[in-house]
Order: sequence, then C-alpha cells, then structure tokens
Amino acid sequence: MLKLFIISPDGKRYNISSITKDSISLSSNIDNIVCEMEFELAYNYRDKLPFSPIAIEDGACFVELYEEDTLLFQGIIPKFQVQRENPKFNCYDPSFYIARNSDIFQFNKVECSQAINQLLNTFKFPVGEIEKTKVTLDEYFYKETVGEVIKKIIDKIKEESGEKFYFFFRDNKFHFKKRNSEKYLLGETKPKKFSILLNNKYVNIFSFIKDATYSGSFENMRNAIIVVDGDDKKMNKTDIAEDKTSIEKYGRLSFMAKQEKNDQKASAKNNKKDSSSKKETKKDKSSDKKPKIKKEVDAKKVKTPIKASNLLAEKNIIERTFSFACPGIPTLRAGELLEVPKNNSGISGIFEVKSVTHNFSMQMTLYGKSVYFMTLNLEKVDELDE
Repeated sequence: MLKLFIISPDGKRYNISSITKDSISLSSNIDNIVCEMEFELAYNYRDKLPFSPIAIEDGACFVELYEEDTLLFQGIIPKFQVQRENPKFNCYDPSFYIARNSDIFQFNKVECSQAINQLLNTFKFPVGEIEKTKVTLDEYFYKETVGEVIKKIIDKIKEESGEKFYFFFRDNKFHFKKRNSEKYLLGETKPKKFSILLNNKYVNIFSFIKDATYSGSFENMRNAIIVVDGDDKKMNKTDIAEDKTSIEKYGRLSFMAKQEKNDQKASAKNNKKDSSSKKETKKDKSSDKKPKIKKEVDAKKVKTPIKASNLLAEKNIIERTFSFACPGIPTLRAGELLEVPKNNSGISGIFEVKSVTHNFSMQMTLYGKSVYFMTLNLEKVDELDE
C-alpha cells in the first residue's frame, strides 16, 4: 500500500494518502539526473480540509512516497496546477538543485571522479559512491549548471575512454558510477531477476509482458569520424577513424568532432600577446613558435586518437529500442540490469533499463491479486546463453 507524506516549510508532516488519487506516477531516465513523480489530489484540499499542506508561496514543501515502510521517493514540489477541483503536483528528487545551481568551475588536470566530488562539495550536497575514471579534466566552465557540467564530464569520459557513467540520487546521497552494462561486459556484475508473489508462488514478472514494441534504425549511425583541432581561422584534421565494412553496407555517414580546449586563462594571455605580437616577433621569433608546436603535438599524442576511435565505437551502431509494460517493482530505477527470459513477446536477453515509469494506477488482476504495471524502455546488452 502506497503512503504519501508532505513536509511543510515549517517542518510539519502530513499524511495525505487518503486524499490522493491512484494516478501517482514515478519515473527515472539514465540520461537525466532528475527523477520525477506526479500525483493528484481527489479534491481541492484548501476548501475541504482545515489545513493547507502544500502552499508554494510559503516556501519549498517536501514529499515522501512509501510502499509500506520502504521509501520509494523523496523530493520537493516546485510546481502545481489545478484542473477543475483536482490539484496536480510535479515533484523532483534533490537532483532538482543539481540542475539549477551554477557557478564558475575551473579544473586543472583533475581526475573526473575528483571533479564530481568538488562539484558536490561546493554546494554541500551529500556525497555517496563516486567511482574513479581513466580520464582527467582540464577545463573551465562559467555558464553551465552543476548538472550540465556533470553531463559534459560523462560525455568526455565516453569519448576519451569509451566507458559509460551515470549520475543519480539514492538513499539520501548523490552517486556517480560506471553503468551496469559496462560492469556486466567486464564480468563485474550480473543481471537481476524479479518475481512477484501470486497464488502463493513466486512468478517472474516478465511472464506477463504487454504492449511490447521493438524498433531498429541506422538513421543516426556514423561510420566515419573526423576529429579537428584549431580555431575560427584554420582547422586541421588531427585524427580519422572509419569502418569500411559499414560504409560498404550503409553508405558513408560521417561525423566531425572538434577537440575542445576550454581554457580561458590561456586565451586571455594569448589575446594580450596578440595585441603586442609585432614587437614580440621582432625581439624573439623562436620563443613564440615553440609553445605552439609543443601544444599541437600533445593534442595529437594524447587526446584525438583515443577520442576518434571511441566516437566511432559509440556512433557506428544500429539503434535498437525495446519497450513493454510488466508487473511493477516499485524500487526499480533506470540503470538496473535485467535478465528477460524467452517469452511470447519475442523480447529476451540481458538489458539495461534506459528509463522506467511506474504507473501505480495501471492495475490488472493476476490470479485474483491486483497488480500495478510499470513501463520499461530498454537497451540490449547481451543475448541469453542457450
């Protein structure tokens, strides 16, 4: 049984389960750092109740969703809307603040997990498990939010090392971890199997798949990668990677990536040098050339070869999407690794959950028991062993 609590800005706690409609939904997506919940009240509580548990004008209200004693969601309520007499509320987990706080961030050859720690500590966010990476960060950010910087760090790790990471909030802390699909391929983890109790017997939830869909596409495939380096005046190709077999099968589909050097201090110094370049050139031409040559060689040796090959591995694929609805497991979140056995839907294998929506109002009766259904969007990781 679901229980919903509101904590007002002054710390008062209200159980509003009895006036909440059964249309509660809870969703998470591995590509988004924020988990969202929506709920609707059965009637206008301001007119019918002697208290007002949700009043945005008084400050941020907090919300907690439980199944029995298991905490499923905790967050804030930044938005509401009233349709007729039924107020509807949008809630977000504490990642809401990660996505809405910005500052100036300077990282000088800092390993990416340390950079994540620094970002969280800057705003005193609770830090959970932060896994180390193989990539260092040497960049300057001044427009982005913490969430946008984290997404750029995740992209950088994927481009330079080929590893996939994700960021999420769970158990009152923020976590930054290698994705379970990566760990599975390295033999570091195993997929989970989920069952529910029906008619005094545990049954695999994937025995009741409905609304299954599968799609395949090479619209976004890129089988030739060109990495360039330079400025607005001149660009140079520093690395090229391509798959000739894929090009023969699907035609040439190229993608150009620029090797970013986001160092504003260096840019400021260069601008000062440019303003007096004529005088400096007359004094010592050789001293002006050497740093440029060294910088270009470093970029070719360290960054671009790795980036091109990993971009090719990432983009030279046929995109396959799998989705279906099945009996819900309230604690299941995006990023989980699932084993789906062979079934009538034709979708089976080892999958990573890209996104999940728990539709608590989507009820079905199985063997005399009322069961809600969740909707899964999956990415295939491996086939099942025969």
